[in-house]
Amino acid sequence: MAELRAAANVVGTVTFVVTEEEVRALDALVGYGDEAFLRVFYKQLGQSYLKPHEAGLRSLFKRVRADMPFIVRRFDAARAAFRSPDPDGVRHAVARIAETAVQRRQREG
Repeated sequence: MAELRAAANVVGTVTFVVTEEEVRALDALVGYGDEAFLRVFYKQLGQSYLKPHEAGLRSLFKRVRADMPFIVRRFDAARAAFRSPDPDGVRHAVARIAETAVQRRQREG
């Protein structure tokens, strides 16, 4: 006889907005890598609080390392577009700003 089981899962996500300065700071922070960050954090502050969240921290660092450089380049391209007296330079910069993450991945292979 068939058996039917029901289970519920709760998945939570949070969207937060940060400034460009905060984006650059976060990009710099994860640039050290999760291993180096955790080594220093644990040495200086201990493991009791962060250890249970280590997998989440590693996942966060991985995501930020993957996405932040692209976001920072878009900020830089926007500044270049506004400063450039060259119409071709402006068009190129605007194209980079408008590029989606999917288009970027396709272009970069």
